[in-house]
Amino acid sequence: MVCETAVLDAHNPLLSIRKWGDKLLALDNCYTLYIYDSTYTLLNQRTFIKDMPPLHPYNKATAFTTDGKFVYPYADKPRALLIAVVPKLAVAYTFTSMFQTLESCAVSNKNRYLALGETSGRTTLYDASTQQLVTTLAPRPDYISAIVFSDDERYIVSASYDKSTQIFDLILESEVAMLHTLDVVESAVFFDDNTKIAFIARNGNLQVYDFVERRITIDKNLFVAWPTKILLFWDKKHLLVSMKNGTVCAIDTLNYAIVLQHKFSDRGIVNLTLLDKMLLVHTVEGKVPLIDTAFNQEPFEAAIGVRDMTKVQAFLRSNVFLLLNENYNATMLEEFAPLFDDVFALLEKGDLEGAKARMAPFSEDPTIAQEFDKIATNATKVQELAEHVKNKRLAQACAMIDKYNFLKNTPAAVTFERYWQKSFNQAKQLCMNNDVVSFKQAQKILEPFSRIEGKQKQVFALFKNIKLFIQAETLIKNGRFGAYFALASANSAIKESDTFTRLLDKGQEQLGKLVQSIKRNDFGKAKQELLALEEFTPLHAKLRPLKVELMNRVKFFDAIRAKDYDTAFALAKEFSFLRLFPEYKEIEKSFATLSKEALGLAFAGDGEGVLARFEPYRNIELFADKIAALLRISYLNQIKRNANDSSVDWKNIFERYTQYFGKNDELIHTAKQINQEAVLSKIEKGEEQGYKKLPLVGSLFVTR
Repeated sequence: MVCETAVLDAHNPLLSIRKWGDKLLALDNCYTLYIYDSTYTLLNQRTFIKDMPPLHPYNKATAFTTDGKFVYPYADKPRALLIAVVPKLAVAYTFTSMFQTLESCAVSNKNRYLALGETSGRTTLYDASTQQLVTTLAPRPDYISAIVFSDDERYIVSASYDKSTQIFDLILESEVAMLHTLDVVESAVFFDDNTKIAFIARNGNLQVYDFVERRITIDKNLFVAWPTKILLFWDKKHLLVSMKNGTVCAIDTLNYAIVLQHKFSDRGIVNLTLLDKMLLVHTVEGKVPLIDTAFNQEPFEAAIGVRDMTKVQAFLRSNVFLLLNENYNATMLEEFAPLFDDVFALLEKGDLEGAKARMAPFSEDPTIAQEFDKIATNATKVQELAEHVKNKRLAQACAMIDKYNFLKNTPAAVTFERYWQKSFNQAKQLCMNNDVVSFKQAQKILEPFSRIEGKQKQVFALFKNIKLFIQAETLIKNGRFGAYFALASANSAIKESDTFTRLLDKGQEQLGKLVQSIKRNDFGKAKQELLALEEFTPLHAKLRPLKVELMNRVKFFDAIRAKDYDTAFALAKEFSFLRLFPEYKEIEKSFATLSKEALGLAFAGDGEGVLARFEPYRNIELFADKIAALLRISYLNQIKRNANDSSVDWKNIFERYTQYFGKNDELIHTAKQINQEAVLSKIEKGEEQGYKKLPLVGSLFVTR
């Protein structure tokens, strides 16, 4: 059912795995680093701490950086190490300012931030490159159970054992939300262009927080076992969840239903890692199967293209993850209705074996198989409904359709609904004649439905409000949808009619087209579609955020064309979706290139040169920390270069430094190097992030 290309076989559970160049790095829970080559052959393994108790198999306090380092905690001490893999395995930094032991940690995907979550409930954020403290989140009453960064490095999420989860905006430096769950959050993942985040809790609950709506929009109990990890599948349309019972599930992000389940381990799954399209399943036994989730994808899609469903099912038997294929699901949407039409038609004739034969080519699809099992179990109900409709026993037919949900898709139910719609519209047209004879004819037509619960209300509303219905029909005919919806808003009879529902469905369809136009940045077409939807007043709540998005997309691209980066980045700061555009990423890329150039200037103590390099970016808050970090290096080197100058007022220099960066470890170390620690000891602590309030200067030394 899965294509297992290799197995990483370790003696202990592997907690973290990361691809690094052509190598694969892995950490187990017993202080050992494993290095595998591109064929997943073990090249080397090194134990870097000895005689220490092992970490818990489900520990979440290890993480790899993008530059060949990893974080590893002590099991019994409030201390963690940052260890470099090359040129040789060595400690690069020791985190000693922790209150209690490390419980979880995370590195942002661009290696900008490193976050440590303690059993004390404290979450501290560091610069991943320099290990400089960036900020500390508000302390929590219990240990930190999970930490995750958004892909764009704007948000950090910190979950606590007290069943609260904090979402913090690192750009605005403010709390977005403090959420409360029924159980401890084990893992979380951002998706849908960082506009949503999904949480899984120990009790099997899935919640989704929407950053646009600023609230929890999905809250479902999906899992019977304890979930351990959630991640976004490579198609960006599904979430994968592992569990302590050894199962991996896939969840569709359209309706948040489980669409795939596969058992990997009898004892449990510690973690999941996705490397491109290769899924690594970390089992508690220490074995990690590598699953090619795209195995047989091309021939599978070819079989779908020619509708060879027998071959399609054979490929599904070779790789269960093909069930998530977009083309397959689109095809099954087309196949589903006619397939079950045929099945229901056979069942109406009492031909259960024929129905099973019709289903045979789709037996590997669990959704279809489950649906058919439910129908086959109640096959006699299909026949019974068909008989009721055939003999115009409408009340009995309606009662059955309401009681058995699956019957709504049967030909008999469709016939019943078509009969109802035709009768209602015919009666409505007769009532419009506005005479006694026509009115009585209309009553006679609808008489069979007047005794059916769910239909009698609409029948009564028609006869009571016929003038309103005539007015509504006229408004629709003349294309005056705004006036129609205003009439419906004031009159429940119109609002509860099928015409209202159909018209609103049409508006929803147009809304979907508007969303696509905005996503394509087709602003001209989007403005036309937005204008057409203005009259659909019930959709105004959904239109408002789309208006805002469209307006800000237009402003953003206008600013990019004008090279007004301050405006462009101010917009991107507020609206995260703007940071996904190539134009934005190109500016970030240019900044990264300048940063490499400026690093040499900083080590030479040339702060003026650093500032000159970043002139177009100096007012952009997103880059403030990086520019300041380079200036900090420059200032320290300026101090070292002037160490032997007897005319320097060191008290003044140290005070100026602490106004920008506080009395940090680097300054203390530098003061000792130049024998000025006595002067520094008299200086106040200062402010670690004072550079965010003060104008940046190239030099701490006044030109003489």
